[in-house]
Amino acid sequence: MGRDDPNHAYRYDEWPVDGGETRYLGVAGEGVAMLYNPTTDELTRGEIDERNERIVPGETERELDPGESLGDALASIGESVDWESLSEFAEEHLDADPDRTDRDR
Repeated sequence: MGRDDPNHAYRYDEWPVDGGETRYLGVAGEGVAMLYNPTTDELTRGEIDERNERIVPGETERELDPGESLGDALASIGESVDWESLSEFAEEHLDADPDRTDRDR
């Protein structure tokens, strides 16, 4: 399944996200959309609104720790629940992490 598959989580990459600067990160675990708010440095769950083809921020999953990069937080989530898909925005932040060891995956 690639980014062109309308039944795959990548289809959410282009959907608008309510909440100002909030960015879509991808789908983690068992179909949970994850978002990042750069203003508050919070990772939140997103509610997928299929009818209106948008994503609505939900409850806060966690805040970034002081000095923690978004790439570090994404890797940490991936270690605990795995990512089903990552948005291009999230992939760019993972690729910017110099300590990332899974670049060839």
